[in-house]
Amino acid sequence: MGRKCYEDFQDHVSSYDVIVVSRNHHHLGKVKGAMSFDEAIKLGRKSQKTIWVCGGRAIYEEAMTIADHLFLTRIDSEYKGDVYFPPWEKTFNRPVSSMKDHENGIDLEFLVIGKK
Repeated sequence: MGRKCYEDFQDHVSSYDVIVVSRNHHHLGKVKGAMSFDEAIKLGRKSQKTIWVCGGRAIYEEAMTIADHLFLTRIDSEYKGDVYFPPWEKTFNRPVSSMKDHENGIDLEFLVIGKK
């Protein structure tokens, strides 16, 4: 994940092996740091575990070129924000699974989408 994403979610990732892409590693604490997305992927592959990518936008854009699947949650509501998920429809266009749910008055759809 990128540094800003890590800063927002660091309290929730303590039980995971996290690699943060950042040019400045002194603020990362116990998680691993990588100078680039490619370096982070190389570190992740050494663990021989499935690699999950968490934002931000630039990280997602790089990951789309190598990812096999996109796990996407569609939320039927509008929210203000300053960063948005990049266009994905041309890259991931093979539906694998879909599950709908309704929580707190909001419709959700959980999708797994592959590449053709």
